[in-house]
Amino acid sequence: MIKYTPQQKSSIYGNEDTLFEYIDYLESCKRRPTFDQEEDLIFLPDHKSDLPKLDNYLKQFSDIGYDFIIFVGIGGANLGVQTIYDALMPEKEVIFFENIDPDQNSRLLGFVRKKYDSGQKALMITASKSGATTETMSNFTYVLNTFQEIETEWKERSIVTTVEGSNLDKIAKRLSLKIIYTHELLVDRYSVFGLGSLFALTACGVDTALLLNGAKEINEKLLLKDFTGNPALNLAMNLFTQAEKGENIYNSFIFSSNLSTFGRWYRQLLAESLGKEGKGITPIYSVGTVDLHSMTQLYLDGPKNVFTTFISLDNFENNEVCDPQNYLENTEMSKISNKTHSELMAIVFNAVKKAYTKQELSFNEITLPKLDAFHIGQLLQIGMLTTIFLGKLMNVNPFNQDAVELYKEEIRNQL
Repeated sequence: MIKYTPQQKSSIYGNEDTLFEYIDYLESCKRRPTFDQEEDLIFLPDHKSDLPKLDNYLKQFSDIGYDFIIFVGIGGANLGVQTIYDALMPEKEVIFFENIDPDQNSRLLGFVRKKYDSGQKALMITASKSGATTETMSNFTYVLNTFQEIETEWKERSIVTTVEGSNLDKIAKRLSLKIIYTHELLVDRYSVFGLGSLFALTACGVDTALLLNGAKEINEKLLLKDFTGNPALNLAMNLFTQAEKGENIYNSFIFSSNLSTFGRWYRQLLAESLGKEGKGITPIYSVGTVDLHSMTQLYLDGPKNVFTTFISLDNFENNEVCDPQNYLENTEMSKISNKTHSELMAIVFNAVKKAYTKQELSFNEITLPKLDAFHIGQLLQIGMLTTIFLGKLMNVNPFNQDAVELYKEEIRNQL
């Protein structure tokens, strides 16, 4: 189980009843058999009706075989999948097309062509709930054009994730591509445990059963009416009250390079869910130990406007000694020689926390016993519940993103 360590005591200014009533409502969502409210996403980990569909899709593609995956998407439709992929580095490589940068996409398509030249075969997945996102639809048509050129079975090897009736759905039907329909009310940035994401993750080799089990298990704690024993409730309370005191920047300080994409996922989740009506908390992320050498001067000696959650691992997979050849012997760095990389990371991490304490900076901790699908599922579930609870505390709707349409409308005006 993930360990959550609160370091900051806060009050919530009498909002206990509101939050506890909301938890009662969430419990009622759990008992409903259908997906008819946005909050139902919380129970996707044990929403059994989708799992037979997943098995059916996976069987279709296992029969034709593939060596790697092309994934086209942006924002929430992409970042959840990429977070888990980058954290676990499963068996099959995934090439993500998430930006419309023409030079980057040209290079990525070059990689795809080289793989085909070496005899490898791909599965192409495109994810867009609305089917109306300019970047995704542009990349979909651009990448599909190349896929048609190099893959004779491109129809059989292409699948889209969308809602029924979308532009993407209509094109997929016209081209006879396979389609996974997502829930109409499932917002993309919360869709990491949705059918489309689970398909992509299982297809590249992630143990999604373990992923869902982790999220399901921690749900029992996340729906407790207990500000000490419920990590999401406690973290939401801390973020809300510290923001009221002027700490309106929230830093996820991640001491694992493999989890760095989680920082991007959580940044979007908080920003797009809570930045409304003149309200919001500005989410950022840092990666230790790299950003100790770029941002720590500001964090430790700049304005005290940042609240931090340190995210770390108890155990890394690699426990090799730092200096097996004793190159550092007889130097002032010789004490490093007999330390493993894991031990050195722990020393640096503890030093950072002590420095934060000396500077009277606000922080708390989330610790994963190890980096696996089970604990990643728990981390993502904590992130989503924390965001939803914050929406209640801030009195904003955490599921809409109306202002995003402002720039999308300007794009349509210029096309």
